[in-house]
Amino acid sequence: MSILMLSWEYAPNIIGGLGKHVTELTEAMGGGCQGQEQFDVHVLTPAADGAPAREDRNDRLHIHRVDLHPPEEGDFFDRNVASNAQLAHAARELASEIDFELIHVHDWLPATASLELMHDWRIPLVATVHATEHGRYMGHLHTELSRKIHDLESRLCREAWRVIVCSYFMRDSLMRTFGLDRDVVDVIPNGISIHPPQARDQAREQQLRQLYAQHGEFLLLFVGRPTHEKGLHVLLDAMVLIAETQPDARLLVVGRDSRKQIMAVQQRGLADKVDLLGYVDDVTRNCLLKVANAAVFPSLYEPFGIVALEAMAAGCPVVVSDVGGLSEVVEHEVTGLTVYPNDPHSICWAVEHIRSKPDQARVRAHRATRVVRDQFNWDRITRRARYTYRTLIDYSSRVPA
Repeated sequence: MSILMLSWEYAPNIIGGLGKHVTELTEAMGGGCQGQEQFDVHVLTPAADGAPAREDRNDRLHIHRVDLHPPEEGDFFDRNVASNAQLAHAARELASEIDFELIHVHDWLPATASLELMHDWRIPLVATVHATEHGRYMGHLHTELSRKIHDLESRLCREAWRVIVCSYFMRDSLMRTFGLDRDVVDVIPNGISIHPPQARDQAREQQLRQLYAQHGEFLLLFVGRPTHEKGLHVLLDAMVLIAETQPDARLLVVGRDSRKQIMAVQQRGLADKVDLLGYVDDVTRNCLLKVANAAVFPSLYEPFGIVALEAMAAGCPVVVSDVGGLSEVVEHEVTGLTVYPNDPHSICWAVEHIRSKPDQARVRAHRATRVVRDQFNWDRITRRARYTYRTLIDYSSRVPA
């Protein structure tokens, strides 16, 4: 059984949670889990610097990176359509050697190619929707580009044989926004790879502790892209309040930084309270999660929140906004603390709660780690994805061509 998976992000080209999800999903799917049906997975993705055009991870997982050359004219959407034509051409070349039985696409960027191939080949298409334009902009589609993306997302969801989302929040959102029926949407959460304790880099952890908490500072950690919906500006406002009562508190910000972030820190007078670390590798990020006293994710819109899972897996106490998929991942005062969205005072309360009651914070963190191991492991998640694949392939075999 061969699956064609299309994603705009794939290791080493990982920008956000989508790329990490697709990479780890395919590694788990292609690697195989004991007792589960095996599929050959072929990933089609744009070329990445330093990565080979073809990479065979094992006998069942194959990565095909396509060098795209969209025309310079036109807007971002038009160039994307041109790039999709090149992706579709590469897929057809693969199909001359491989009998694909199902296509799985992630989000709208490779949607045009996926829809075209689905209709040409007459095989099932599964679409995983990680986020929507409507959700990111809180329903305010003010630009022509946003409206084009929204329309393509709508078409993808309506024409795909099955839609996968990572949370019940996203399922309900797609039902409202695109008019989907509940029975065509499968809720399969994101997962993460759990690293054994011996994989810890304790020397690196000590180095980071000396660098950022040499005098016992109370470290808060934010991990995320510099976009409005991630809510960093809310956390910076909270840091102004926190600094008044907790002068030794310090915020570490991980993620692609920008001049806008630097200005936001300076305007709030937080230059000596906030460190913008920019991009860090996974090892450093995991070490920071071990060093930090708490990780804060103040998102305004969050379909799932894989970074919260990573913090929970590392045993770091978490504070998250009570929005979207974060509310499904973190249970208030059980596996972490949830706060009111867009409310700096609520974040300030949560940080003080963790600091004043460290024993309770440790209990929640230990409980959160167990939940991640039990509910968000790749064996459990790929089992559900395989069931979706098998159901659609079996149904397709009974439908006249």
